[in-house]
Amino acid sequence: ATTGSSFWVGDNWFDVNTDDGDFITGLSENSNRLLIPKQDSLYRYGDGVLSQCRALTGTTSGRSMVNLWGYTLHFGRDGLYRFDGVNDELITNSIKPYIDGITGSYFTEIAATFKNNHYLAVLGDITNSDEDISITNAMLDYDISQNNFHFYSLAHTPKVFTGFIENGIRNLYFGTDSAKVFRMFSGNADGTTPIPVVIVTKQYFPSGPEYINTFEKILVFSQKGMG
Repeated sequence: ATTGSSFWVGDNWFDVNTDDGDFITGLSENSNRLLIPKQDSLYRYGDGVLSQCRALTGTTSGRSMVNLWGYTLHFGRDGLYRFDGVNDELITNSIKPYIDGITGSYFTEIAATFKNNHYLAVLGDITNSDEDISITNAMLDYDISQNNFHFYSLAHTPKVFTGFIENGIRNLYFGTDSAKVFRMFSGNADGTTPIPVVIVTKQYFPSGPEYINTFEKILVFSQKGMG
């Protein structure tokens, strides 16, 4: 909170549907319009005109808002939404058991960034005992080009992200609440903690049940994996 300060804005301000019991959670931009989310509604401002979007929800955390491929991706109370400048669409129905496992209070803490075609969001610990799901310090990875999802488990909890151009390449960094900064997707450890790899496959039946097969080698294609 700021105390002992004065702010002078003259006439350069406007109300955003006051007295609705809600509050502004962040600011973003889409289609050359200022995007103003509340927790349960979404507004656009441009050319001196404020209008409410045809959105199903607002944004619980302004830090979850990322512009990618012409969309504004953001988290609402029930999952990840994709806003195209006119309509807002919930896109995480296919991973609803994971969304249901997010701690309710963490929705206001979600922070996100992007890497190439990927939207990356930190969701805290995910626990859904009914679906046998448990992920510590979960990070959601949404590939917007393939429209698919997968999860990471992190050794540290990012609170804020930033991108930094180094030698023409945008590298990602995040900060924690313990005054530490880490570079993402670099090396094979989270700080000093080695990153584990677990491979889970479907069942394969190369021959009939009367035979015992021994697989001596498997070929695995992975993203940023080695070992």
